[in-house]
Parts: sequence; structure tokens; C-alpha cells
Amino acid sequence: FVSPFLGRWDDRGYQGVDLVKNIVQMYRAFDSVRHPEQREGSHKKPHVEVLAASIRTMDHFYASIAYGADIITAPLT
Repeated sequence: FVSPFLGRWDDRGYQGVDLVKNIVQMYRAFDSVRHPEQREGSHKKPHVEVLAASIRTMDHFYASIAYGADIITAPLT
């Protein structure tokens, strides 16, 4: 697992959702080079899963889904 903490990145003046996007793109690209048979649309699990943590806003939540985070930890309220 790679677990970027979006809220904490935002606290430091960065865009936490961009971190999720970049991590997902990087590992998916690596998997497609490492295992060419696992191209887009493959149902095999990647070797690394992205867990988006420290979700503080609905923008964080929806962007994490849109960018392909495998798991999201979010508060109930």
C-alpha cells in the first residue's frame, strides 16, 4: 500500500489530490511495463494499492475516486 495523507499535504500548501493522481499514474504505468499482459481493462490486481487517507472534504473524496484510489478512509461526518 501507498497511503498519501491528502489533508496533511493540503496543510503544507500542496494539493493532496494531485499526489493521489500522480501516485496512481506512476504505479499503473510501472505495472503495464513490468507486466505487459496486464494492460487497461485487466482484472488483475496491481502490485501496489493506493489508500487515500486524511480525507477532509468532498473534493478529496470525489477526486480520489476519479483518480483511481483503491481504498479511501474518510470520517462519517
